[in-house]
Amino acid sequence: DPTITMAGIEDVTLKTTGAESFVKLAAMDAKTLTISGDAALDITDIKDGLTTLDASAMTAGLTIDLDNANVSKIKTIATGSGDDKITADAQDIIANASVTGGAGNDTLTLTDTGTSTLQLAMSGIETVAMSNTTKTIFSATNVADLTTIQINDVAAAATEVVNLGAADITLSQVGATKTGAA
Repeated sequence: DPTITMAGIEDVTLKTTGAESFVKLAAMDAKTLTISGDAALDITDIKDGLTTLDASAMTAGLTIDLDNANVSKIKTIATGSGDDKITADAQDIIANASVTGGAGNDTLTLTDTGTSTLQLAMSGIETVAMSNTTKTIFSATNVADLTTIQINDVAAAATEVVNLGAADITLSQVGATKTGAA
């Protein structure tokens, strides 16, 4: 994967064309990342400091891993019309962040290295997956379009999903489960 180096640049715009691209952005000081284009993009290693991701103009799928770089308190995530996959540590998203998926089948995977409570203003994200969480409370009070909650490998975790309302939601658990002693 190529690495893009841009020290001191806070607003970065990427446009994809042609074939699917893979890029590492660990050497960038971006606070705002804007992405557009018609080719799929896979981004890893985001450097600490990003607060806004706007990929709403993308027509192809975006896979972005915000989990690797201790990104500091993301306020806004928006994706386009492709099937998008976002991974983030719940510690790195402000509790009431705006998360908007586009027309595609979008997934937000939350990991958690500590204790987090999230009440995101979220729409257009069909699946929320919680993976390797330690103590995460996810409130669906301000959530629209969610159809699936997937709990992945949280054998020792205390994960709570609250305020689902009357929506039809599929809940699945994947991986090991913890059982108590009799």
